[in-house]
Amino acid sequence: MPQPFFALRALAFALALSASFATLLLATAATAAADTAVRSYAIVVGSNPGGPGQSPLRYAEADARAVADALRDVGGVPESRLVRLTSPSVSSVLESLDALEASLAEDQRQGRPTRLFFYYSGHARSRALNLGPHELALDVLRARIESLPATLKLVVLDACQSGAFSRTKGISKAADFSVNSVDQLRASGIAIMASSTATELSQESERLRGSYFTHHLVAALRGAGDKNGDGRVSIDEAYRYAYGRTLVATARTSVGRQHVTLETELRGHGDVALTFPGQAEATLTLPADLTGDLVLRRGKTVTAEVHKAPGAVTLGLPAGRYDILITAPGAQPRDCVAVLAPGQATDFAGTTCRFADVDDGATKGRRHWAASRLSFEFALGVGWSMNDGYLDTLETFGYDPVEGASARARFAVGYRLSEVFSVVGAYTTLDRVDVARRGDTVTTRFDWSTSGLAIALRAQAPVFGSPSFSAFAEAGGGLARASSNLADEGMVGDLETYYGPLIGGAVGLQYEWAVSRMHDFDIGFTSRLGLWSARTLENRLGDVRDSGGLQTFFGLYFSL
Repeated sequence: MPQPFFALRALAFALALSASFATLLLATAATAAADTAVRSYAIVVGSNPGGPGQSPLRYAEADARAVADALRDVGGVPESRLVRLTSPSVSSVLESLDALEASLAEDQRQGRPTRLFFYYSGHARSRALNLGPHELALDVLRARIESLPATLKLVVLDACQSGAFSRTKGISKAADFSVNSVDQLRASGIAIMASSTATELSQESERLRGSYFTHHLVAALRGAGDKNGDGRVSIDEAYRYAYGRTLVATARTSVGRQHVTLETELRGHGDVALTFPGQAEATLTLPADLTGDLVLRRGKTVTAEVHKAPGAVTLGLPAGRYDILITAPGAQPRDCVAVLAPGQATDFAGTTCRFADVDDGATKGRRHWAASRLSFEFALGVGWSMNDGYLDTLETFGYDPVEGASARARFAVGYRLSEVFSVVGAYTTLDRVDVARRGDTVTTRFDWSTSGLAIALRAQAPVFGSPSFSAFAEAGGGLARASSNLADEGMVGDLETYYGPLIGGAVGLQYEWAVSRMHDFDIGFTSRLGLWSARTLENRLGDVRDSGGLQTFFGLYFSL
């Protein structure tokens, strides 16, 4: 064969051999990378009980659950390596730290880098965590954490103490927990993020049902803090987001501004990633032009609340259906829906939105009662009169029997006293009967109508997992008035008026939706089933007519 042919075959063989070798190198490198990938562990502590001189907290344990869920969903920490401690003892916390030592030591022997995330939310004093009546000294905690053979240790501390709308943490400003924690925990390979500076008090919010700091930290971890859009949230990005949003949220509280602090001693570790929203089970990308505050709820649980500035943001979330409340200054709130499929990226288009039924914080999912105190109801229905001695006497004297149901009407005005209780004043038609006695030459007619004014106390609460639906029960009393007329054909009747007590109660369902959130105007439907008693008419034999009975109404509801 010609010489060039052998040269070409040799060249092809060399290229194939090189490609195979390169493929082998890449596979080996990938395997090595997988073997040396960072393995993450987490201990998340939430403690509501108070120690001596401290009131129990309401939201510390909820904050801890939110952090743990975020680490599981987007932080690369599986449940098998995630320790959740709720109201633990001091020994439980220390034992959990010690229990990690064997796993971390095995990872170290295999050359696999490890990361330990330690989070605490609860009471604290200047040099210790308060776990119920006992204290865990920070120098003891530091020694235990330092003794663990983890490559990186990340410590996040949020110690809150109960108060009114904004709660403060720590017993005094002079012995601030956050700065002491940073000073006493600082060491190489450790980063500490604390919820305030040395001269400030950390706060938590009734509206958020958690601390300002942890609330915004969780949003950052789920992707809101991913400033450069690389699908990772670094320590610095999480800190900057939590710092900015906490500062804005606390600027107008009575306690004052709160500045999140960050101290790092991560020499040689670069910019460490805390979470990886881009690798979550599902992702939701919010468009660049969407701005405002978004609350994402999965079922009855709030997964994240994000302050959305201009620019695209991708959130890492578990797959499922999410109800999203969007609020922005000067605009009506909107309720939207997003369905995230496993392994898929979803772009939020905002096409499944409607005007919201709520306007005061998505964690409650219900508008504050003060926004709509006055309500009106107009309803029509039917009632079934009671059979009593009064009717029996009429039939004995030859009058037609009273059978069946008759029409009813009701008009009510309500005033809301609180989220649960209202006072309702109502005018209701109770009874209307027209009977006749036919003689040989003259027919005598007897008719009466009864109505009542009542005041009732109503208790009301949401049902069916929706703030639009509510169930109520009420009971009350008032005054009933009956007018009767007895007349023969062609003659002027004998008119009489009677008064008597009115007592009773009702249960019902109500549905309402917002016509205008800007002006707090709602409209809806109401249905009710009631039982009332109104003893009014009396004959000369001493029989007293009870004009009440069972009644049901369906009608319209308005609130202002």
